[in-house]
Amino acid sequence: MPTTPRTAAPTLLSGPAVGIPSQRKILSVLVGGQILGGVGMGATLSLGSLLAAQLSGSPAWSGMAATMSTLGAAIAAVPLARLAVAKGRRISLSTGAFIAGAGAIIAITSAAVSVFPLLLLGLMLLGAGAAVNLQSRFAATDLAPASTKARDLSIVVWSTTLGAVLGPNLSVRAKPLARRSACLH
Repeated sequence: MPTTPRTAAPTLLSGPAVGIPSQRKILSVLVGGQILGGVGMGATLSLGSLLAAQLSGSPAWSGMAATMSTLGAAIAAVPLARLAVAKGRRISLSTGAFIAGAGAIIAITSAAVSVFPLLLLGLMLLGAGAAVNLQSRFAATDLAPASTKARDLSIVVWSTTLGAVLGPNLSVRAKPLARRSACLH
């Protein structure tokens, strides 16, 4: 019985096998997305709480930022996972990021027009970003050779931490811009 020659799994240094995207490229995209997602999650929780208190007129509502974001992540997780199975992770992660981006636009709009229920909707849609963040961890290891799976996963997880630390700190710098655009009163 003839045997076919085996080829080694692609590594970050040896390059991709035919038809398989480079793991380095995959990691680069995931790291960028995780940093942006971490910025969004950090800003959602910190600024979302302040905005909820301001738009609702009561500090008792400030916890709704975390509640709505968590609810949005829970609602989005299963449909995004099913989409990943049906169409692939790229489509699933892109769709979730698009939903989170729409949520950010809605949340910003809610601040400009001072509509609290609109803020809650925006925060819930932003929660899809948390679902994408968690599913990106699986994408980091999908094509990684066994020898780099742990490292690739840790790089993606730490990228989220970087973004989560940057998010609230960047929001302080953005306050003057928000005042000029009439988002803050």
